[in-house]
Amino acid sequence: MFTDMVNYSELMQKNEANTLKLLKEQQSIVNNILEEFGGRQIKTIGDGFFSQFNSVLIALDCGIRIQEKLAKFNSTRHVNQRIHLRIGIHLGDVEIMDNDAYGDGVNIASRIEPFADPGGICITEDVYRQVMNKSDLTFRPIGKKNLKNITYSPDVYKVILPWQDRRQKSDPTFPREKERRNQDKSYSDNLNHKTPDDGKKQKTKVITYLAILVMAVVGFVFLMTKKSTSSEKSRSIAVLPFDTITDATGNDHFAQGITEDIISKLSEIRGLRVIARTSVLQYDGTTKSVLDIAGELDVNTILEGSIRREKNRVRVVVQLIDVLTDDHLWTNTYDKELNDIFAVQSDIAQNIASALTAELTDNEISAISESPTINTEAYQYYREGLNHYYSYSFEGYNSAIEQYNKAIQVDPEYALVYAELGNAYGQIFIITQNPKDLEKGLSSINKALSINKNLAEAYKARALLDYAQSNGNASIKNNIRATELKPGYYDAIANVGNTYIELGNLSEALRWQERSYPLNPYSLQADWHRAQVYFMMDESDRGMEYIRIGIQKFNQGFRCRSMLIQHYINSKDFEQAKKGITDLLEVRKNDKSINDLWSIYHYMNGDFQEGIEYADKTPFPTDYSKLYHADMLSRIGKKGQSEQILSEIELRVQKRINAGSDIYRPYYVVAQIYAIKGEKELSMDMLQKAINRGFRGFGDDINFLSWKVNPIFSTFINDSKFIELQREVDIIINREKMEAGITSF
Repeated sequence: MFTDMVNYSELMQKNEANTLKLLKEQQSIVNNILEEFGGRQIKTIGDGFFSQFNSVLIALDCGIRIQEKLAKFNSTRHVNQRIHLRIGIHLGDVEIMDNDAYGDGVNIASRIEPFADPGGICITEDVYRQVMNKSDLTFRPIGKKNLKNITYSPDVYKVILPWQDRRQKSDPTFPREKERRNQDKSYSDNLNHKTPDDGKKQKTKVITYLAILVMAVVGFVFLMTKKSTSSEKSRSIAVLPFDTITDATGNDHFAQGITEDIISKLSEIRGLRVIARTSVLQYDGTTKSVLDIAGELDVNTILEGSIRREKNRVRVVVQLIDVLTDDHLWTNTYDKELNDIFAVQSDIAQNIASALTAELTDNEISAISESPTINTEAYQYYREGLNHYYSYSFEGYNSAIEQYNKAIQVDPEYALVYAELGNAYGQIFIITQNPKDLEKGLSSINKALSINKNLAEAYKARALLDYAQSNGNASIKNNIRATELKPGYYDAIANVGNTYIELGNLSEALRWQERSYPLNPYSLQADWHRAQVYFMMDESDRGMEYIRIGIQKFNQGFRCRSMLIQHYINSKDFEQAKKGITDLLEVRKNDKSINDLWSIYHYMNGDFQEGIEYADKTPFPTDYSKLYHADMLSRIGKKGQSEQILSEIELRVQKRINAGSDIYRPYYVVAQIYAIKGEKELSMDMLQKAINRGFRGFGDDINFLSWKVNPIFSTFINDSKFIELQREVDIIINREKMEAGITSF
């Protein structure tokens, strides 16, 4: 009785009816194949099957047939209608008592099952020795595994299934099976000459030497509710980083640029799910197989290629692979002048669309065919600018601007560069709040749109500046316009969801996250923002789950760890909060932003002097950080310094309120200013206005302190009006949960 209940339970919570339907389909498929191979199903438990066979070879063949059947089943199904099994096979003693099974055979089979890939099979060394000379399959050793409650660590093998990636079969990093069989032959001979120990058997037990087949459903279903047509189900693609054949300086950046540009062009195609750059760049130089990558990204097709660049000549070799069949849907080799690289990118995108039977509209054909520039020098400055921008740092944004300006000097009509200039200035404005940066950003975006009124990147950049000015609905409008022009534009899709959080529309935020998450599951922000929504919905278990997933993906990432720390602070678990900060310092030793977390930690513990010292060392503090700083200064009697900080914040934030901000943040900031000053009625009035504009109990995604524990409101904690406002927010949260289909409150 074994099964991976983690994801199964999650699926049941999210959509019980759909999960039970899939489970019934799974049982039908598996039972029919078990009967065909003479397997005996001992027991099912939830999503898992426990079966036995009188031959390991038959057990293996049965497992392969099951996975083959499910692979074909999944190939025509939408992602939320697919069934994925992991299978583990072991040879060992089993005791059958009272229609139940016991013994190491059962335990080991269940323990190795999680090491299998989704849709894959793992076997122990005992099974391997029995089948290695009787099967044409390839088996990949994955080493000795420590198994819970098992006294020894068996060698475990992955079965390379017949339809899986050819590169994995020929991977030089592990031996071919004939060689390994020779290596293991002497051991097998010795094993065959051993005399088995009969032992004592109780009459009430039937002890058999069986092959144990344990099948567990694992949940790979995203929270996607948006329906798609049958033709869309198989239209998903990941463009892997192109290999660079030569070692010439700068060629790696050139190849990366080609990869990203192809992704961008494919994102123009409606109905094609294209994995975003962040999630595919991690596979640069990977030894993982195409099948493994496709499984991790949940796509059915992979584009891979190589680039050789010599002076002004470039050779691009590409192949489009159907992951299920390992067929080449399309291949081509381009030998071109460097100036023709833009036409090559367009041709690749159109051929992929044709291979995936996507019907392109005239607008899509035009967008794919269009070259943003014909000047390779300007293009290289643009690519270099993007490389700096992707550092997502103040220094990186400024360096990006330098390169973008060089590109414009070479090609003054390069609309895409003007749009990216707007992005960079927008990011700098968020940090500095300098109106000059805002003006430069708006000017750049207007220039981009004057050149190309249908440039999605320009609308996305304008949305960023709207957001930076606390104009949430305008930001959403411009981001949605960007997605209309470029349906697979991950950044714009994700930003819509994030902005809905600012407007307090959490159910709508989740819907847009469900659309964006499958496009970029390895984004630094994906799990962080998903966790944020669940924490705000008082769904801490789900929030913690995404935080852990995010940390697992990016161990050195700041945001997920920061939110985890602040969650512990909100829960008043200061011991865990302190440990979280210490752990963060271990992986980010020179990150001065951690001073902000130390400051909040000491603030919450009443160590105001210590908190002030860390606040003084925090680079680019947010308004919330400044508020906490001011409150600490006020509490130790430094009223003048506190007033100076509060006045600076209020003057700037009040301008946004006067301009009609529809985002809660400036109102919540001013409510805290009034509270620090002791002006309770004004603070309560601003809290009400903040709630009306989307405040749902937390500062923001960076300073995630709950108002229920915020020391600024400590004197209001028993005030009837404050309690009434909290109840109002609780009612809104419950409504949002119902609209999102979450009923666990």
